[in-house]
Amino acid sequence: MKLLEWFGLQGGAAAGKKGKVTHKVSVAPGGQSFEVEKGRKVILNSALSAGLGFPHNCRVGSCTQCKCKLKSGKVRELTDSSYVLSAEDLKAGMILACQSIPETDLEIEVELTSGGDRLVETRGTIVGQKDLTHDIVELRVALDDPMPFKAGQYAEIRLEEGRSQCRISVLGWRFDGERGRYVGKALSRSCVYGICGSTLQPTDHI
Repeated sequence: MKLLEWFGLQGGAAAGKKGKVTHKVSVAPGGQSFEVEKGRKVILNSALSAGLGFPHNCRVGSCTQCKCKLKSGKVRELTDSSYVLSAEDLKAGMILACQSIPETDLEIEVELTSGGDRLVETRGTIVGQKDLTHDIVELRVALDDPMPFKAGQYAEIRLEEGRSQCRISVLGWRFDGERGRYVGKALSRSCVYGICGSTLQPTDHI
């Protein structure tokens, strides 16, 4: 487990920052654009990382708030969107941004909000885990880098291999002088794509 992620035109892939191969996603109306790492990230997470106010809520393909129209290009969908999108939506070319990985450069149509919190990525280590109820787990996470805290903050722990992820609610951070790292508490209750708080153990690297 290697990554802890916090909360933005058809063609080939291009080299983005640090030599990573990316696809460009152009947004209409408005003319904004952002890059998505080839084969690695869904549209929604990359848009939030770019600081765009992309509409969303659940981030797991059930609320449909992140649906957008695919005007050109090709995506790979992680789940079958026909279970949540209507026949009219599908006919119109709507996709779920949280479940779609670009396979080419894309042009999509979606009404962005005025702005959003920028998604931040860091690595860390699980240093504690405790079952609070039958379906709520308290996790203690030591971060490799400092992380500002805002009320209502949440995070997604995900696997680089297999797209597995787990959504957690953050309770706060404090500096642990003994460890020399910021340590925080978070709550997890939902399992998504194979991992959840109860399967994460101390010393797991995320």
